[in-house]
Amino acid sequence: MASVVIPMTKAIKLALTQCTDDSGIQTMKAELLADINSRFADVTAEPIYAMATLVYPRYRDKLFSSAELITATGWLMEQARNVQVQPSSPSTDNTSAAATNTDQPPAKRQRLDVSPLELLAEQLGASASETDSSQTVEDEVQRYLSQPNIPLQHCPLAWWKEHAVQYARVAKVAQRYLSAPPTSVASERLFSAAGDIYSDQRTQLAPERAEMLLFVRENFKYIE
Repeated sequence: MASVVIPMTKAIKLALTQCTDDSGIQTMKAELLADINSRFADVTAEPIYAMATLVYPRYRDKLFSSAELITATGWLMEQARNVQVQPSSPSTDNTSAAATNTDQPPAKRQRLDVSPLELLAEQLGASASETDSSQTVEDEVQRYLSQPNIPLQHCPLAWWKEHAVQYARVAKVAQRYLSAPPTSVASERLFSAAGDIYSDQRTQLAPERAEMLLFVRENFKYIE
């Protein structure tokens, strides 16, 4: 998922920097850090990765510099302005359904899966969202970003399910960027191809040369 690209890049760099038990691998660690800095230097400048990180309640804006955050927040506000928020109104739906079925006996009332207090809290939250609809997108985005990050053990999707009404516009953006990818077959096939290139007879193969070989292998079928 795009939401883990920036966090994983920061995490790997942090782990390599703080690693002290590196006797005999100082050169390898330095080369790996240099390669990460080179390949992912502009990852926060990519809208898809920046947006996915911002709407991820585990990280939000904590992985951006001041300049990067200004740009990424602008992208988030622009996306939030373009979404259509239609608050649900269960009472209206029930009333209209009853009006259209006046000739039929009333349906059997379903058992509530939530307690009365939870039902009341949900209704109050919906009323608050309707009353607060005049607030600006900037206010909503800033309120969301000011919230504390959730722990690593908590599920981000569960957090959004609980706070979707409170941050309705940002929640719509999160649905777009935190959705599961359709398949990982292509990436798994690419990893397998890289494993075929790095064999026991090619242990000294330079990363740049391996990348070129992998590119030629995957694109040779398009050459006439």
